[in-house]
Amino acid sequence: MTSTLLLLAGLLTEHAHAADVLYCVDAVTGTDHMANALAASGHTVTTTTDMEGTCESEIATGFYDLVVVAIQSSTYTMPNYVARVALGEPTIVQDWRIGGDATVATAYGFVVTASNPTTVSSIDASINSGVAATIGLANPGWATYSWSVRSAYTTLASFEDGNAAIAQSGNVVFNGFLTDTPDVGSEADLEQLYSNQIGLFLASDSDGDGYDVSTDCDDGDASVNPGAVETYYDGVDQDCNGLSDYDADSDSYDSSAYGGTDCDDGNFFANPGRAEIWYEGTDNDCDGSSDYDQDGDGEDSDLYGGLDCNDLDAAVNTGAVELTDGQDNDCDGSVDEVGDDSDGDGLSDVDELTLGTNPFDADTDGDGMEDGDEVDWGTSPWDRDTDDDGLSDGAEYNVYFCDPRVQDTDSDDLGDALEVGRDYATTHTIPGYFVPDSDPTTTTDPNDADTDDDGITDGNEDANGNGAMAGIETDPVHRDSDSDWVLDGTELGLTSAQSADTDVAIFVADADPTSTTDPLQADSDGGSVADGTEDANVNGMVDADECDPNDPADDLNCSDDDRDGLSAATEAGLGTDPLDADSDDDGIDDGIEYFTGTDPANDDSDGDGLRDGIEDADHNGEVSPGETDPRLADTDGGSVNDGEEVARDSDPLDPSDDVPVVDTGTVEEEADMVYAGRGCESSGTAPALAGALLGLAALGARRRRA
Repeated sequence: MTSTLLLLAGLLTEHAHAADVLYCVDAVTGTDHMANALAASGHTVTTTTDMEGTCESEIATGFYDLVVVAIQSSTYTMPNYVARVALGEPTIVQDWRIGGDATVATAYGFVVTASNPTTVSSIDASINSGVAATIGLANPGWATYSWSVRSAYTTLASFEDGNAAIAQSGNVVFNGFLTDTPDVGSEADLEQLYSNQIGLFLASDSDGDGYDVSTDCDDGDASVNPGAVETYYDGVDQDCNGLSDYDADSDSYDSSAYGGTDCDDGNFFANPGRAEIWYEGTDNDCDGSSDYDQDGDGEDSDLYGGLDCNDLDAAVNTGAVELTDGQDNDCDGSVDEVGDDSDGDGLSDVDELTLGTNPFDADTDGDGMEDGDEVDWGTSPWDRDTDDDGLSDGAEYNVYFCDPRVQDTDSDDLGDALEVGRDYATTHTIPGYFVPDSDPTTTTDPNDADTDDDGITDGNEDANGNGAMAGIETDPVHRDSDSDWVLDGTELGLTSAQSADTDVAIFVADADPTSTTDPLQADSDGGSVADGTEDANVNGMVDADECDPNDPADDLNCSDDDRDGLSAATEAGLGTDPLDADSDDDGIDDGIEYFTGTDPANDDSDGDGLRDGIEDADHNGEVSPGETDPRLADTDGGSVNDGEEVARDSDPLDPSDDVPVVDTGTVEEEADMVYAGRGCESSGTAPALAGALLGLAALGARRRRA
């Protein structure tokens, strides 16, 4: 009894909110007492007699909190039903019979023997409340059965004389008798038995507050229900509206007093998502700054008791340096337009003497950034490396286009100098932050937190922050470190990118983050087939007709005999040859074409007259410098397709020469054809790229696979 009660307690806890029932019944000759019990339960019941069709498809949805299956007139093939019982998902198995349920019995060790009892007796203690000790069966000609349920040779439940019992961790109830043939006078007992069984899974209003579990979010507390008044900040959702208990103004932001970010939880119009309304005394956006300092320079407007004479310009305040720019920069009441600008750096000689810079040297500190630009940007005109990241201000400003005031422009936990491959610091760099690049031959983008767009930030890929790929680190410049066609972020189970810099058109969110593969091992399970071959659509989930990259036992089902990265099954779907790595003989392997967007069954995917392998000359699936795009018939977008441009000696990478050829109508005149915009200079000289592509085309025409 103790074990049964424990099973029941676990079952009720798991299904406290259940309210949707699927009832699959093939035939009823009398009164369907199970149907009556379901109707009386008050829950939503979907009924079907189509066992192999509708019943199976509805079970597969996983939508239902309880499934009742009554088989009494035939034998069916129902794998989803069998799997549900095996997994111990809430199920009532009704009217068991040797023929109808043989697959379940065989698959899960149910030993079934026929008998022909006239009563149901000794009902399981957890479902016998209010039920007579014996329920008579009106028609003993309908055979019932006895059997045992075993798991690893341990008996879970025994069935004799049509008994009912609980098995499969308390989530499956087995009935070995019919729903429509009790003795007269036993109908109520049978329906009570069924109601008790339904009650195991679908508890109703346990706390007696007038709300059942379909709407009561805590059916063990009568003070909690949809009709209760919410008491904020006590951690309890009294009114069951599902909203945070720490958001009293219902603006979707929790109070900052309870770990949230809402600075005024009594004001719907004050939260971090609001735009600031200046000068009305409220911190609308909860950024903590003064409502009278619109330019954010630390000084309130002089119109509201402050000192800032221009609250729309952060460069104007009492602490600013007066410049010769036509305005009162330091708010001293006068405009100081004086002196010449001898070095042309945008600062007057007087201003430079005041600042301490050289009025005759536009770049006092020699960092490649003029003094005037440094003052405008807020960098130091006396310090070559204002942010001490190892790069001079000028290099950051003019060469790498990153922020010379910030050591890590893209906030990926790698310094700007490290990302561009600098293994030494510029002069004036104060030691401390700068880290020399251990491998300056590889660089990342200091303005892009996710250089390779695999969903993982550069700093997380280069975990030790030294610029070199080592140990268990993934490669921040190659989105597929192990070259198995599954992106590193997908292999690690990311459902969203770690940075807003990630190109969402490239990143693939993991459709099943509960299973991950090794981004450094092309064949995670060691079964001889690459992860991308097993996960053919590279979405991180083992979909139908795919193999599991974490299970070496199924690798034979995804064999890749031609080693092109595609399984035989995938190639069958594509219409390619599973024994030929390059089915269309265009020079590019089928796998590369499949994963990069060209057609592995068509040697000219874009129909421009040039084979894919000629356009993608290095056969890597990417458009490298000097190549045309095998996915675009007109790579330069100039209105003439690539093949025609090559044939007429114009440049398929230059749209300016795409004006149609002037057709004079005679052979002699065609020999003197002129391409608009090029004139006679084009006569007799083909562009280098067009000539190269023509040469490749000729070689491609002669190529034959060995």
